[in-house]
Amino acid sequence: MQSGRRLCSVCGSKVGPGDLKCPSCGADLTVVGDRAAAPQARARSATGLLWAFVGLLVVVGIGAVALWPVVGPKPAPTPTIQAVVALPTETVTPAPTVTPTVTPATPEPSPTPAVITHTVKAGETLGGIARFYGAGIQDVLTLNNLTNANVVTVGQNLLIPVPAFQSGGPTATPSALPPLPAPVIAEPADGQVFAAADLITLRWAPVSEPLAAEAYQVIVEDVTCMCGRRLTFVVAEPAFIVPAELAPGDQRPHLFNWSVVAVRAQPVAEGQDPVYIPAGPASAVRAFVWSP
Repeated sequence: MQSGRRLCSVCGSKVGPGDLKCPSCGADLTVVGDRAAAPQARARSATGLLWAFVGLLVVVGIGAVALWPVVGPKPAPTPTIQAVVALPTETVTPAPTVTPTVTPATPEPSPTPAVITHTVKAGETLGGIARFYGAGIQDVLTLNNLTNANVVTVGQNLLIPVPAFQSGGPTATPSALPPLPAPVIAEPADGQVFAAADLITLRWAPVSEPLAAEAYQVIVEDVTCMCGRRLTFVVAEPAFIVPAELAPGDQRPHLFNWSVVAVRAQPVAEGQDPVYIPAGPASAVRAFVWSP
């Protein structure tokens, strides 16, 4: 064995010439050439420790590999790009507005008035004739191109619109008409004396308010004869000519009283003479004298 240089065969550390154990690893030393060799058993122990250390490292490495996905740094997540797809907008078509069709009620046609011809008789008035047929006085005037309801003549033909005859329905009951005022006498003067050959005309103001008089009833009475000569006449005009037949038949003057009243005709059956009733109060009683 060479002096001055010894090495441990286990760990390779320098050992002194007189060292029996390695100062570094504690292995028993024997001198082999220039190296200090440990006994065989100790050499195996050291080798086992080495392998144990190596195994520990292996175990640690395997564990590290196994835990790496858990404890290792996480890769930055790849951002997910979501494509925004614009969906087509659904066009909502509004429901059509249904306008109800209203069928107007068909009005019943008004019946066309029938037109008849009436011949004016003595004592008849236009208003009385119109009322008899259920026609309006103005309708009769218009149809016959007349303007004055108080002017009709005996034998005159009048066209009369008659709705009731056309429809066949009943004639409506006319509403009550307002009363008419008493006529105001104009002439002759009260007590005026006339000769036998004189034409005596009685006159009064026409009644127009609130309605025009349909006719006038004149009452003439011979007071002197004491025979009940009281005659009634119906005229359309506000005037009356005393008939010559009423002149005194003897040689003495006769006193006559007279008055007038507005009248209205009442409906009567066709073919009958019209009937008149007073439409208001009578005028004042006037007198005249008729001498032979």
